[in-house]
Formats: sequence, C-alpha cells, structure tokens
Amino acid sequence: MPDQHSDRFQGAVIAAMLLAGLCVVVALPSDARVAIHFDANGQPNGWASPAMAVFLMPVLAWLLWGLMRLLHKIDPRGDNLRQSAGAVRTISLTLTCLLAAVQAVIVAGALGAPAPKSSFGLLLVGGVLLVTGNVMGKLRPNHFVGIRTPWTLANDRVWDQTHRYGGKVFVLGG
Repeated sequence: MPDQHSDRFQGAVIAAMLLAGLCVVVALPSDARVAIHFDANGQPNGWASPAMAVFLMPVLAWLLWGLMRLLHKIDPRGDNLRQSAGAVRTISLTLTCLLAAVQAVIVAGALGAPAPKSSFGLLLVGGVLLVTGNVMGKLRPNHFVGIRTPWTLANDRVWDQTHRYGGKVFVLGG
C-alpha cells in the first residue's frame, strides 16, 4: 500500500512540522505558555508548554502515517484496502495537511502572529470534507476507513451506495 511519492511528500510535511516546532522550542523559554485552542472569535482559551504545543501535531501526523501503512495488514479485509490504496493515501495526506495547518497556526501564534479568523478553521474542515468526499466512492469495504456501520460492513452493495451518497454529502458540506 505504500507509495514512494506520497510517502516522500508526507515525510517532508512531517519533517517540516518538526523543524518548525524545534524553532519555537529554541526561541521560547521553557516556562512560556503557547495558545493551542481558540474560541469561535479567534481568542485563545487553551494553553500548553512550548514542547507540548508544537510537537503534538507532528507526533500525531507521524502516528497516522505509520498506522496507514499497517492498516492492510491488520484489517480482516486487507485486500480491499489494497484495492483502495489511492483513496486511503489521499485521505491520509489530507489529514496530515490538516495537522500541518493546525501546527502552522500554533507555531505562528507562539512566535507572536495574531490568531487567524474563525473562518480559517471552517476553510480547513471544508477542504478535508471536499477531498475526502471525492475519494469515498473508491473505498472498498474495510474496518478502518470510511462509513463503517454494521449495515455497510455486512453488505458490499450497501457499502458502495452509502459511500457514493456519503461522498456527495461530504463534497456538498465542504
């Protein structure tokens, strides 16, 4: 299921996230507080230490990357995931880019930039929905990626119809 081009891109994004985090940790005192959560008006309402604030997203991205590489081995329907490899890679890359965007907001805020408008978060979510919705119809039945209900997992036809319709709803929502 791994693909060299997407692996390189995803690895480069994660490396850039780690490098940006390292710059913040070096620039700020260890007792500083970094905003990690914002309300609907863009005002910070949650803080963390510099290390926790800037390394949480890259670690999550790295774990996601590793998990996506293992899914076809641990899923009882691993062959279906291999058939859906392109869609799974697209979803993985999209989520990594989402984590990178959140990381960028945290790093920028830690370095003194103003918080982005609340519409930035909506734009991110909309982008994830658009991309995910566009590939949902290509997902084959599996236990890890997609709309997994007892009904969709029990019947391949129901899975296909659900994901075609769900993909349209995701795109419309995006």
